[in-house]
Amino acid sequence: MALSQRTIEAIETPIISLPGAKHYEVVKVINLTNHVYNAGALMVSKRKFDSLPANLQDGLRAAAIEMTPDWRKSMVDKTAEITAFLKQQGLTINEVDRSAYRKQTQGVYDDFRSIIGADLFDTVIKQVENT
Repeated sequence: MALSQRTIEAIETPIISLPGAKHYEVVKVINLTNHVYNAGALMVSKRKFDSLPANLQDGLRAAAIEMTPDWRKSMVDKTAEITAFLKQQGLTINEVDRSAYRKQTQGVYDDFRSIIGADLFDTVIKQVENT
């Protein structure tokens, strides 16, 4: 509603969320900054998980690892499908100069690298740079 009433001018959301919320009816321009990694997490209650026999815990862990590549592929495919849909709806989709964007936000990276942990931070950045 805030978008349609022009109370706010922009939102930050994964592109695959736009059709479900019908944001494409109001938003006319999408800037692909790719500055957020929206990880899909398989979650379970620790208490429930710990109550399961070891073989079931192992099976769940193995299934989570096995499904990860398919989940990631599904997300890529769905993003491409929705991007095509949004273009058909007349939206303009801009590829943002990622290196310029990164340069302007470098201070945030610097601030959070030590908080997140250098190893995890560097691993994620390396993955992002490969996309």
